[in-house]
Amino acid sequence: MKSNSHRNPITPTEMLVVTIRFLASGNSYRSLAFEFRIAHNTISKIISETCEVIYARLVTKYLPVPSTPEEWKQIANGYWSRWNTPNTIG
Repeated sequence: MKSNSHRNPITPTEMLVVTIRFLASGNSYRSLAFEFRIAHNTISKIISETCEVIYARLVTKYLPVPSTPEEWKQIANGYWSRWNTPNTIG
């Protein structure tokens, strides 16, 4: 007799939850595998792909590349005033 081994797909919400848990806790893939009942190699792929999507969607809004020398100088001055670190942008 054959058993039905079809599993439900992992939803995008579950993928995001696994990734956020990994980023917030630093747990190992194996630990997350036990917690979420997903294979550790699948956890690895989920985290990698989800981080790539998060970065691609947010990079232009939250990590814009300065386009003028004045913007670069403003960033360097910010490092100097906040961290007392001169010439951070060379």
